[in-house]
Amino acid sequence: MKRIWVNGLLAVSVAGLVMFAGSFVYALADEALAGNNPSAEERVGGALPERQFAMQPMAIGDNDGDANAETAEDGTVQLLGLGDSLTSGMGSSDGEGYLRYVEESFFESNDLELTVTNAAVDGHRTEDVLRDIEQADLNGQVRAADVIVMTIGGNDLFQGGQSLLNDDPELNEDALDDFLVNLDDLYDELIELNPEARVYHIGIYNPFREFGLSAADDQFVREWNYATLESAAEYDQVTYVPVEDMFEEDVGAYLSGDFFHLNDDGYQRVADRLMTTLRWPEEEETS
Repeated sequence: MKRIWVNGLLAVSVAGLVMFAGSFVYALADEALAGNNPSAEERVGGALPERQFAMQPMAIGDNDGDANAETAEDGTVQLLGLGDSLTSGMGSSDGEGYLRYVEESFFESNDLELTVTNAAVDGHRTEDVLRDIEQADLNGQVRAADVIVMTIGGNDLFQGGQSLLNDDPELNEDALDDFLVNLDDLYDELIELNPEARVYHIGIYNPFREFGLSAADDQFVREWNYATLESAAEYDQVTYVPVEDMFEEDVGAYLSGDFFHLNDDGYQRVADRLMTTLRWPEEEETS
């Protein structure tokens, strides 16, 4: 899996770091990622060769849940990861992020087989995921999934709302409004394609907490998460998984060298929180 690392932040001051993060980290990383993002098949096939990966064709007609019934019958659970670099695993030592820990937890408590498909793309915003699932390959993966996990929204905020670092509430609110419209569209599309799969949407954290952001900026990140929670609550199939509270203290200890993405300890914490709410299909059928 090709990854873009932004180094050299340690050499700047705290104040300079904030400006650097706002004006350089996202801009440089996203420009690089936009031209170097591998497809989902390339990423999964290259970085996770020990895992199964088989694209499902786009289904014709209405989805009647047959894909999920077949999955249960053959004893295999299909886990699909969607979203941005926090699901693709940027910053972790093995490039697999929290999904590796979720996989390990699954095998500790299940006798079934697990197929993990990581279709997350570094730098993606909500509108990008919407566009991706219109493609036949990923469309089929959504239809076949038993469980869908995703991180999305961080790039909508920290890129579309770059004024977070410039105290511009109007631009921040515009970014939030656009995000919520796209998020509802994304939820609708996922549920239309697969009325059976549970969708777990992991919230965002504030990586700049220790770098001098104002209280108002910190509060806006909370409001962003709360708005996401409210949107998710409108859908029975969607579960919002908050993580911001886990990184309110000493967030730097859980960040990788780019001062934005999580390190192994950070991804472990995300996986632990996710596993407190995630219910595998077998559990749902027997409850």
